[in-house]
Amino acid sequence: MVILKKGSISILNIKTSPASPGSWALTQAIHQIGNLAPKGYVSFHDMLFVCAYDGIYLLSPNNLAESDATPTELLRVSEPINDIYLALSETQRAAIKGMHDPKKSEVLFSFGDAATELELDYMEYSSDGNAQAAYVATNAVEMQVYSEATIKQQGSYSLKIISLTNGNYVEKAVSPVKNLAGKSQISIQAIRTAISVGNSDHRLDIFDDIGGWIIQEDINLVDTSWATKVFDLSGVDDENKSNISKIRITRTAPIGASFLYVDNLVYFDTQVFYAYSLISKGWRQIESGNDISILTRDENDNVMGMGSTDKKVYAFNKKESVEIAVASKVFNISVDTPDVIRHLIVTYKSESALTAEIYVENNNVTPVVTVTLPVNTAFTTIKAAIKYRANKFKVRIIDDTASITDTQISQIEII
Repeated sequence: MVILKKGSISILNIKTSPASPGSWALTQAIHQIGNLAPKGYVSFHDMLFVCAYDGIYLLSPNNLAESDATPTELLRVSEPINDIYLALSETQRAAIKGMHDPKKSEVLFSFGDAATELELDYMEYSSDGNAQAAYVATNAVEMQVYSEATIKQQGSYSLKIISLTNGNYVEKAVSPVKNLAGKSQISIQAIRTAISVGNSDHRLDIFDDIGGWIIQEDINLVDTSWATKVFDLSGVDDENKSNISKIRITRTAPIGASFLYVDNLVYFDTQVFYAYSLISKGWRQIESGNDISILTRDENDNVMGMGSTDKKVYAFNKKESVEIAVASKVFNISVDTPDVIRHLIVTYKSESALTAEIYVENNNVTPVVTVTLPVNTAFTTIKAAIKYRANKFKVRIIDDTASITDTQISQIEII
């Protein structure tokens, strides 16, 4: 019998004297790892997957023996996705659900819960001085920041911004940087008074040290009532939202003075499944619009789950009509003088036309070059001219038509 604790794993041996509890032997595994998620561990055959503090581990009976000399880090199979795993809070790791899929020879793990709302708490300042120290204005005369204890939506305070002319902004440095990898949305609540010049007089900008300005969108206040603006992060690669370092609110209205109150800046968790292949030892990401609360298998060993909101049962062996996207990390090719990106070479097969996008420097919003990859039902290699100079770049390939068609990308190369 294996006993799982948060920081350790123990083995209770009852084989020698099953009828005599006094003769049972309890030993602790040599590896100082445990399991945080009551529904996240997966055991079948001679394999045991556990969700520890620092990753997902695969253990065999030999690894649980006191004499095992295998380095602990070699047992951690989540290394390719550990940036996502470590970005989860301890509470979120404890909520991970796991399931073996024998039909696909995979082990599924669900990360996150789409219903979870987590406050960033960047509007709670008990004095004007604290608010002004946090949000620095480009022009302290034309744009002023105050702490507001009366006009608010939650907590003790909101942020009050008085702006006289357009083009100025207040900016907060986020320290330490915030990791929003795996998160789907950010929302902010705001109310505006003393101005009526349209519905886009302020803009929220969020900067990531890797991805650049990942959000630059109008807050869109149409009247003097509290409104909630939701910003979609699902199209931003996890790497490019893992180092949030600046938040900026910019006045964009052409005329007039305004009083802007902002509060309740939050981000939303998103449920994503990661599947570990027992054959290739690699991982794949599975995204779905359904928030699954229970995982189990049917009478034919197909994995299925129950939606937490609609209470419907969903089968994992059915194709779902979704968009797909794959992105590379950011590659640095030159420190000083920009170097030439000459060609993009992609080997793939797809039943839908794909779009390859090249992003450079810290711009994660607008690609500098877009290439269409036509339908090819057999593996084909396409070489496209890029001819663009940059210090760093990344590649993103998308199929933005929701469909159930199959797409496989074998190789992406830049020369």
